[in-house]
Amino acid sequence: MIIDIPSTVFEKDGKIDEEICRIGNVVPMVDSEGHQITGVICEIGNSYVKMDFNHPMAGLTLSFTGKIIDVRSATDQEIAGTAHSCSSCGSSSEAGCEGSCSN
Repeated sequence: MIIDIPSTVFEKDGKIDEEICRIGNVVPMVDSEGHQITGVICEIGNSYVKMDFNHPMAGLTLSFTGKIIDVRSATDQEIAGTAHSCSSCGSSSEAGCEGSCSN
């Protein structure tokens, strides 16, 4: 999710807004579907600004430790909903994801 964005997006009064457009700066943006996303400015070219919209932990090796504290059988509703569930937002509707995520 590293994207070149036209530098005109960062212009204010016909000039690049240097307060916002600096390498390493974290900038809130809006995608084409109206979702807010945050990106880091990686590079500034003559006609583009390269931004990284990956999660800060993308590409890292993560290790987790856990403990099982309870075991139970799944309910009929949980079993019925697994075929249509969304791992990002938890939706289990027939339509799938309910809006806030893009899955």
